[in-house]
Amino acid sequence: MTRDRWQRGLAFEPLAFLTALVMACSASVAAQEAAEVPPSAVKALAPGQKIAGYDALRFEQPYIIQRLTERAYFLAVETNNLTFYVGDEGVLVFDPLSGRRAAIALQAIATVTDLPVTALMYSHSHLDHIGEASVFVAAAKKNGVNLRIIASQATLAEIERHGKPVPRPTEIVATPEGEFTFEELTVKVFTNGTRHSVDASTAYLLGEGVVHAPDFFVPGHLPFENFDFSLDIKGFEDDLALLKRLDWQFFNDGHGNIGSRQDALFQQEYIDQLRAATLAGLQALPFADFIDPTRHPDLYSLDWVAKLAEAAKKEMDPKFTRLEEFDYLFKNHVMFMIVNISYHQSGMVVPQAE
Repeated sequence: MTRDRWQRGLAFEPLAFLTALVMACSASVAAQEAAEVPPSAVKALAPGQKIAGYDALRFEQPYIIQRLTERAYFLAVETNNLTFYVGDEGVLVFDPLSGRRAAIALQAIATVTDLPVTALMYSHSHLDHIGEASVFVAAAKKNGVNLRIIASQATLAEIERHGKPVPRPTEIVATPEGEFTFEELTVKVFTNGTRHSVDASTAYLLGEGVVHAPDFFVPGHLPFENFDFSLDIKGFEDDLALLKRLDWQFFNDGHGNIGSRQDALFQQEYIDQLRAATLAGLQALPFADFIDPTRHPDLYSLDWVAKLAEAAKKEMDPKFTRLEEFDYLFKNHVMFMIVNISYHQSGMVVPQAE
């Protein structure tokens, strides 16, 4: 289109232009609104939808319940979440929570069903997720139920190693991959052993399209420090690859809003950009240029990481850099990436460090 034709078109059809612009903006707003809906214990969530106002609501009210499917539910109590599944004879709970949250969780579940909790699964051994399992045991006993407590071999080993003050599992699932059944539901359990903790698991509710994987990633946000204390980035990526293979629509990280497949792709894209930006920084800012024999090596090494992170930030997509937590976490992520590259990909990245 020539400049004259463009000007004539703009001059003769301003109303059409403005109408199209308004419609485009309205569609964008409508899409955003559709992606965030008020929580409902009755209406199942559509894939990709999240709870509107989640961050504030979880502190403004005793709990949030969101129905995910016909039988699976997401439950948030302050900073922690669990998943529960309502069967024909009882309820299966993934993680009993801690810090007085277990009693609140039981009250919340009772608003959905009269059935008792008959089975409990430990996602991993960290006490913020399983510290109040005894509350569920007591409730089950009161209801005349011999509570099933299910955990992976790795989680049992960690409970025993630390002498954790929680009821011992009554059923053990094999690692790195195992499964158990609850009424008609099959739950597959994957325990990578290098993400977050040696026993951090991914529980996949077969046929429900639901994944319960606490302390993995908070949807819409960057991973916490050292990729939520993963042994290495590959462990984190391996579990992302696992999510890609599984057929699911709803993700519960145990701390954040409900996640989707797009949220998992967001994490992998961040890692890919972080790796590329870090590698570019390693080429532009060689470690040898920062060595100063008059200073402690930790100090000039940290100076190097800081400069490298500053350069790498310029290579990152704004959708990452504009996140509130970016400036708090990015330098740590760059350092973690450097460590992973030098330990596992190239022994020549920081040869002088020895």
